[in-house]
Amino acid sequence: LPTAVSHLQAGLLLSEQLGRAEDEARLRHRLGLALWQSGDPGGASLQLDRAATLFESIRRETRGSAEGRLSLFDLQTACYQSLQRVLVLLGREHEALVVAERSRTRAWLDLVQEREGTRAKRGVSRGSEDPCPRTVAEVERIVTRQKASVLYFSLAAGYLYSWLILPTKGVVKFHQACLAEEEEEAEKPESEKGSGLLENHIQAVRESLGVEVGEDCSKEGEAGGGVWANHMEELGDKLNQDTDRSGFLRMVNRSSKLNASSYSLSSLFSVGSVGGLSTASGLTQSRGGSSRSRGRAAWQGPSALRHLYQLLIEPMEDDLPDTGSGDLVLVLEGDLYLIPFPVLKGTNCTEFLCERFSLMVTPSLTSLKTRHPKPRHGGLLDPESRALVVGNPRIPTSVTEHWGWGELPHSEQEAGIVGEILGCPTLTQSEATKDAVLAALGDAEAVHLACHVSWQLSAVIVSPSELMETSNNSRRYSIHSDTIHEEDDVRSEATTVELPSLSDFLLTAADLLNLKLSARLVVLSSCYTRDRHGAATSDGVIGLSRALLAAGAQCVMVSLWPVPDTAVKLIMKAFYSSLLQGSRASRALGEAMTAVQTTKYFQHPANWAGFVLIGQDVKLTHKVAMMGQALREIIGAPDRCRDALRVTLHLVSNWGVG
Repeated sequence: LPTAVSHLQAGLLLSEQLGRAEDEARLRHRLGLALWQSGDPGGASLQLDRAATLFESIRRETRGSAEGRLSLFDLQTACYQSLQRVLVLLGREHEALVVAERSRTRAWLDLVQEREGTRAKRGVSRGSEDPCPRTVAEVERIVTRQKASVLYFSLAAGYLYSWLILPTKGVVKFHQACLAEEEEEAEKPESEKGSGLLENHIQAVRESLGVEVGEDCSKEGEAGGGVWANHMEELGDKLNQDTDRSGFLRMVNRSSKLNASSYSLSSLFSVGSVGGLSTASGLTQSRGGSSRSRGRAAWQGPSALRHLYQLLIEPMEDDLPDTGSGDLVLVLEGDLYLIPFPVLKGTNCTEFLCERFSLMVTPSLTSLKTRHPKPRHGGLLDPESRALVVGNPRIPTSVTEHWGWGELPHSEQEAGIVGEILGCPTLTQSEATKDAVLAALGDAEAVHLACHVSWQLSAVIVSPSELMETSNNSRRYSIHSDTIHEEDDVRSEATTVELPSLSDFLLTAADLLNLKLSARLVVLSSCYTRDRHGAATSDGVIGLSRALLAAGAQCVMVSLWPVPDTAVKLIMKAFYSSLLQGSRASRALGEAMTAVQTTKYFQHPANWAGFVLIGQDVKLTHKVAMMGQALREIIGAPDRCRDALRVTLHLVSNWGVG
């Protein structure tokens, strides 16, 4: 090691003299690792920090190929992960938090630069002035402005780091846990350790929820499910790369993969049995009574549920606010997105986490301080033009037979319920075309998409503009044993079928990324996709949600697994009704979960715990919602507002808000 350090230092000096910045960055990275291994973490932190900064500037200034920029992005990710570990070893956990946040915002900053050009490069764009915190004090100020407790998680070098940040109090606690399997991972270097412990717990919890591999999917998995997954990943990458000029989605997904462990989680979310035998068995146990406490007693969950609680929540338990005292923001990355946080609870705790706090998820703290434009029309939602509700897009038979996306009559009913609550028309069947959805998305403040979602393709399935089984736009797709690709003419022994172009009926993450949205809330209700397309992956959830957030949406709600049809309608009706009573999204979802778990037949967490809110905690600006907000505030202080309440009720009765 001393010899290696000496040679690297000599090479570094030469690269600086020659002004070769990329060589300097690479050498500093290697020198940092060598110093770390040689027992000099202080020197390692200096070199790794400098290397990451150099990679950042080089990557943004380079005019080379996208692959070259992505290679630099990977090296920068490795620098940030190693730097976090070194800083923790040095006892500088607060600085490690800032580094973790810097790592989270790189792809977003690249997107801002690509969209705003030279103004973003000079740092003078109003929306992008020094957006990433540079000190822990700046991080703490963001949390104080949000008035919500924050649990910040980072996966780096085989470790889970977590910080609890409270408004006005700052960082009150730090915790670290090694995620590597002791026997298998002990001999690996720090930078190569995996997170098998976390994945095993996730798998066990998902299986206990009835989200397990069904019979058909198991057979497909044995016969080549892995090949299918690879095909879908390759095809999804191609679809998104064609229109993702900044490389935002590829960077987000690559960062997630670098933090993941050695094996894929895609097989954990086959949902063939949700609402079927495995879930029904849990529901049968809970039919002894309709109270929430009896439902909880019927489903205690596996030991892995308690292990996840011990890993993620228990270290901060003593410093968390009292039960029911506010909001809890979870800053997540990678496979952490797939954990059902609402049902986490400790050994001696009788309440689920969603009963103790209103939960929100966010990819970074920087995204919380993003300033969104004020709504038009004086802040009121025009129900005829400011909401978009889509359900059961009509899919050509050829597409259904080839890809497996069938009719969704229950999603059409769900769209009708949501449209009635919001007071807006719905797009269903052949009206729900890609062109129609794209045309309405930009101006909608509330968006509800009850459609098939392919998490592997990071795409929402809508109706093509032309429903002919064969048209001038049709193309052939060849399916080989090792690849799937789209081409104008296939002359091989591969199986071919005539299909509309994928771009005609797939609303991809890249399509969404190229929009300018004003939506406060976007709901991706993929609860009805029960084939392997519905197997949620961390990449798919992160890709779609971050594309919507980057395009301007403030909050995105997704479902991590299919839910029985009746339970979905109950959740959505309670959720939107609560929103129209003035609740914020997190509280509305918590109330909806409570409403469903207190019913006789849907107490099992598989029916309600899979819904996640990502982004900012928003309120609707629908006129009824705004009235509900005003009434909540008035009722909260009746002694001071009695006369105002009388006037308001009189106006409401005369207006006829229905």
